[in-house]
Amino acid sequence: MIETDIQDLYALIRGAKFANSLQDAAAAAGQGDYSVAMEIVGNVRDRYEKAHLRTLKKDLSQVEAEATKEEAKRVASKQEKYRHALVKFDEVLTALNRQAVAQPTQESSSNAPVQATGKSPVPPQLPADLILEYESTDSRDARFQVIRRHFEVQEVAADHTIRSHTCYFLRDNDRDYFIRIAAADPSSNDISPEDAVSGEQLVSLSKTKFLDLGRRRRLVQLCTKASKPLTAGSILRQGELAGSPEDVQQANLLDIRARDAVLDVGAFTQLMDAASRCRLVPGADQIAHLRDREFRLGKYQEASRAIEGMSNQFIAAATQRAQRVRREEMDIASGKVKMAPRDLQAKRARDIAETQLVERARNRFMRVMEGLRILMRT
Repeated sequence: MIETDIQDLYALIRGAKFANSLQDAAAAAGQGDYSVAMEIVGNVRDRYEKAHLRTLKKDLSQVEAEATKEEAKRVASKQEKYRHALVKFDEVLTALNRQAVAQPTQESSSNAPVQATGKSPVPPQLPADLILEYESTDSRDARFQVIRRHFEVQEVAADHTIRSHTCYFLRDNDRDYFIRIAAADPSSNDISPEDAVSGEQLVSLSKTKFLDLGRRRRLVQLCTKASKPLTAGSILRQGELAGSPEDVQQANLLDIRARDAVLDVGAFTQLMDAASRCRLVPGADQIAHLRDREFRLGKYQEASRAIEGMSNQFIAAATQRAQRVRREEMDIASGKVKMAPRDLQAKRARDIAETQLVERARNRFMRVMEGLRILMRT
């Protein structure tokens, strides 16, 4: 099964900070949403290759000549591992593409493309609330989740997907763009996109390059939702569907878009990072296990209990720290403890930085716990 292949791929690159997105891809494939799964896997592949590009480009003969045998062996081993993973990525993408193509086509004619019923390309003007939500999000993955909540994301892989007055989303190496094509000339091989937010003219692309970006999952077309946006209450849970074992299994799969509208996996990752940095949460790495097990499986009550327990420990430790800092300041002010001006300045700067880390962790805990409470009520 494709889901198993994606899980194997996840196990292969586990530890990479973007590997967890593959769990969402597996869930999407399990729901039969192969285009979304292919899009996620393609994005992860691009990031994985970019992260290890420097090692992959190393010339082994040059490394052997300049470094020790042990170092050369380490480089060779890493290259073999990364290339094996990239081959596995390509195999999964090929299988997903085959499944996506096998699904019923949404076009009634290859010469006169028609959008699927209820879907239409997004008009050139993007909603202001979308831009505000998008810009306020602090990671590329979280921003893409914002887009998926607002739009249907369609593949760009054939000439008929190049449409005038249509918005696209482009993931470049350094930044992301909302782009639009004001007028697509069928007789021309060049496309002149512009920034859909600022209206700035961007560098022209050939149709071949444009479609290649689409096939590599770096460019997608944005379409209006086919139906009323999903809410957290529409998340499928065990027992809601009766019928065959396949139906029950399908019911256990989370509706990712509905869940992410309330709380996404990125919130857990941010919490884990904040908890680790403040150094007041023992076993902060357990947050990753809660994210990958309980949260992804819809066991919100179990996840909430565990997070609340960690939060209580964190609050107790943060309170003790604040009391300690106040006592130290009182001792310094009373002359009980004497410090050189330079040392005092360094101490206070360190205390301020640590306090900021503590407050960041506190905010992340509140965000995750509130999201879990909402999900438990729906």
